Amino acid sequence: MISPKRLVFLFCALALMLAPVMAQAARLEAHIAARRKDHDKADDLWAFAQRLAGDCEMAFESAVITLERAEHAAATGSDVLDGAALANAIATFERLGAVPWLARYSARDGVGRRKA
Repeated sequence: MISPKRLVFLFCALALMLAPVMAQAARLEAHIAARRKDHDKADDLWAFAQRLAGDCEMAFESAVITLERAEHAAATGSDVLDGAALANAIATFERLGAVPWLARYSARDGVGRRKA
């Protein structure tokens, strides 16, 4: 028989292993919801993914999700943009030398709108 302490430990370990997968699954579901024009659901899913990635200390993934969420918010005219989170995402891309993501941010004027 498994002791209650060991059972709690196993559940916690399982949750830690699943959280990064859940973050990416929520991110992909957000893209699907956005393509279906279910913008509220998409934002909720991106917010959930953003929270999970941040909790797992997945800096790059969290920055990508934040940028995608900001792009979606700008494209749909939503006011859920979090300037501080977006600035942190860009700082993460700069720190990691993630040139393609910095280029994506720049090409979209930082918030999802193409430069004129």
